[in-house]
Amino acid sequence: MQTDTIPASTSLGASLVITTYNSPDRLALVLDSVRDLSPLPAEVIIADDGSTEETRILIESYAKDFPCPLRHIWQEDKGFRVSISRNKGIKAATQDYIITIDGDMILDPHFIADHLRFAKRGVVLQGSRTGLSDKVSQEILAAKAQAPQQSTAYRLAFAHKKAKSHRLAFMAYLANLRSTTARYLRKSPYLKPVVRTCNMSFYKSDWEKLGGFDEGYTGWGRDDTDFVARLLLQGGKLKRVTFSAVAYHIHHESNINPQALAINDKRYLAMLKSHGITYPPPLPNPSDVSLVITTYNSPDRLALVLDSVRDLSPLPAEVIIADDGSTEETRILIESYAKHFPCPLRHIWQEDKGFRASASRNKGITAAKEAYIILIDGDMILDSHFIADHLRFAKSGFCLGGSRTMLCENTTKEILAKRTSGDTSAYKEGFKYKSWKAYRCTLLAWIIYLCSQKSAKSFTKSVKANVGSCNMSFYKADFEKIGGFNERFTGHGSEDWEFVARFLFAGGRSARLKFCAVGYHIHHPTRPQDRANANYQLYLETLRTHLGTLPKDAKRA
Repeated sequence: MQTDTIPASTSLGASLVITTYNSPDRLALVLDSVRDLSPLPAEVIIADDGSTEETRILIESYAKDFPCPLRHIWQEDKGFRVSISRNKGIKAATQDYIITIDGDMILDPHFIADHLRFAKRGVVLQGSRTGLSDKVSQEILAAKAQAPQQSTAYRLAFAHKKAKSHRLAFMAYLANLRSTTARYLRKSPYLKPVVRTCNMSFYKSDWEKLGGFDEGYTGWGRDDTDFVARLLLQGGKLKRVTFSAVAYHIHHESNINPQALAINDKRYLAMLKSHGITYPPPLPNPSDVSLVITTYNSPDRLALVLDSVRDLSPLPAEVIIADDGSTEETRILIESYAKHFPCPLRHIWQEDKGFRASASRNKGITAAKEAYIILIDGDMILDSHFIADHLRFAKSGFCLGGSRTMLCENTTKEILAKRTSGDTSAYKEGFKYKSWKAYRCTLLAWIIYLCSQKSAKSFTKSVKANVGSCNMSFYKADFEKIGGFNERFTGHGSEDWEFVARFLFAGGRSARLKFCAVGYHIHHPTRPQDRANANYQLYLETLRTHLGTLPKDAKRA
């Protein structure tokens, strides 16, 4: 493949600042890749947020024969204080130009050259980031562990290129022509391209003018966005260098703490407000959302769902598993996920006394701490924008039903087999089988949302509700107003339609979300239908109570 042949500037010296915390195995791979860079940085500085002796020993062993100066700037471990450690590392830098990466980023050999090619005062550059799967990351780490003296294990990452991992001169220059300026901040506080210090560069003099990264940020998130936003507000620009400056991110468990992120969000928005930039408060926001997942003895499918939830952007404030009496296998699975889940994960279990989904849902929603509820079944793989899509249309007095794409039996078997082999990204295979309504389109989503709205009057014409509980959202206060799901329903069928009917009879409205809020339904055998007719009669009883009669299609439905 044709790569960039335009020479980078050789007169500009670069300090490569690498942040780390207690990950010497990953840092070793990063340093191996740095050692093979062409050209090399003028120096490498490890900005350490309080790692133990193991990291110090590793750095000292590399420093003995490293091809450029390698220094270790350490601070005491007092929690996640990466802004402070990064500032210390940059302050210690001797060069005019700073390139920052995280200590789990394997670098393409042309990494330094690519950043220097586009370096300009008053500009922050955002490089390309290619995520490696958990399986690939473990293979690379194992190869390094088996031969620690060998320095080539990191190259295994290069076999897993994605589209933006290829170095293409023309495409890189096209991408770099586009700039993000302070005008963008008037539209949204969250910058495009997405800002990440895991692969970023800028002049040290620009960093000094801003006073560095804001050290008031603790925990993961928004310190990098704040830094770039302040530069933009002083007349600077943000540019991307896609198709160049490539780095491969070694997989790790998420560092996101929703509570800390919420605090950081408030600090960031306060900074923007001090510059006269305000936004209408979103109601609700991710910190107001409880995601409730119903399950019963399907731990293999639940694992796929939780894998997809873990990668949501944004995350909900909490996840609650509403369990209708599963065995120990499900409990063990949930506990294993809860140890490292990026948001609180709770298990609300009830004794197995038959199919009592209404009762288990009510228990899960009652236990929820947040104001807004998103409800899914434990066999629904979620699109990464799932939470954001539901929130875009959330409104008090509305019950929303998201999109559902059915996965066939063969596809389901393939995905389950990959997950059984340990691949935590296996759920993404489902995204290859999109139906027409699984494609996200904002314009079409709004049209369908507006055209599909129903009120209680709709039941005078048709018995059918337009929202199902496998992908549903509403305010908890509206749920409480109607007394939740009707626990007279046992077995499969009609309890969600009955819930929606009472929701509408209480003055609410329902609407469908298509072309957004997408869930992929993992195939399973048809559930027993022995209670289907009895449940349907209960549903008709609710309609008759409120209408005095039944819609014309009641007998046919």
